[in-house]
Amino acid sequence: FSLLGLWYERRGDTKRAIGCYSKALVLEPPHPVAGRGILRLRPFNEVKKICDVASNTNSPLNGWAWRALGESKAMSEGDDDLAILCYQKALRCRDFECPENEHLGIFYCLASSTGKLKA
Repeated sequence: FSLLGLWYERRGDTKRAIGCYSKALVLEPPHPVAGRGILRLRPFNEVKKICDVASNTNSPLNGWAWRALGESKAMSEGDDDLAILCYQKALRCRDFECPENEHLGIFYCLASSTGKLKA
């Protein structure tokens, strides 16, 4: 359903695209194509619950949800501490949209374990 949603989005049929993305997220909440698609087409306040569900899954693919939650915490709510935690979790996830950034999560994990040793 997520790829069908992407096809509808590219054709300009927003209503059907949202429907396909929504169905894909019901079947697999952390799906990155569907998650990013619905974030492009709907305001965050309408998809916050979807992001919460996706971020509560134990999946390496839910970085899109953590990133969206981090942006919301930083920009809308002004809670920088929670935003940082959300961005850190997003960095630990696999990133199919920007695979060149995937290594950042590995370095974050190494840096955090080194910091624990020093403390």
